[in-house]
Amino acid sequence: MENKSKKVFCFGITNSFEDKTKKLFFNEYDNWSYHDIIEEATYLSKVFDIDIYIFKSSENNYHLISFDILDFNKYLTIINWCSNDGDYLYNFYDVNYEYVLRLSNKGKKNTPMLIKMIKGDLKNENTLSLKHIKAYEYFTGYKIVIGDKKVLDLDTKIVAYQTNKEKKVWVKKILFLHVHFVLKGLKLNLF
Repeated sequence: MENKSKKVFCFGITNSFEDKTKKLFFNEYDNWSYHDIIEEATYLSKVFDIDIYIFKSSENNYHLISFDILDFNKYLTIINWCSNDGDYLYNFYDVNYEYVLRLSNKGKKNTPMLIKMIKGDLKNENTLSLKHIKAYEYFTGYKIVIGDKKVLDLDTKIVAYQTNKEKKVWVKKILFLHVHFVLKGLKLNLF
C-alpha cells in the first residue's frame, strides 16, 4: 500500500488557456467501476456532443477528458451534470481555476492509460486543442485521432508538482522537459 504522506513528484496539464473563458472538460473519478465510468462518459458525450477519452489512472480510478474547446458556460453546465466530489465543486465556478490532471507516472502508479474513446453526436463540430492532444500523446504514448476536425494551437500549461501537499508547486523552468517538447515539435509555454 502506498504511503499517503509521502510526497511524489509528477507532471500534469491544466484544462485552461490564456483566454480563461475557454476550457477543456477534465474530471477525475476515484473508486468507480469500469461499467459506471463508461456509463458516465457515454451520457456526457451524448448529451453535450463532445468526444470523451477515458484514461485509467490507477485501479478503479479514472480521468475523463475532452479535447473539445468549450466556452466557460458550456463547461460549467457539463460540470454541473457530471458526478463530482462536492467538496471541490466550488472551484469550478471560478473562471481562473485551472484543473490539473496527471500526465506522468506518480510513484508506483503508471502513466494514465487510455482505455476508450466515446464519440459525441455525429454533428460534433467542436474545435480541438492541439497542444493538449500533443501533450497527451507525448506523455502517454497513445495516438489521439483528430480526423477532419478543426484544431487550434492555443497555449496551455504543463505543470510539475508534488502530490499530497496542500498547494501544488509550480515549476517555472524545467530544462529537460523543454528539450523533450522541442524534439517532439511541441511549443508549450513552460512559464
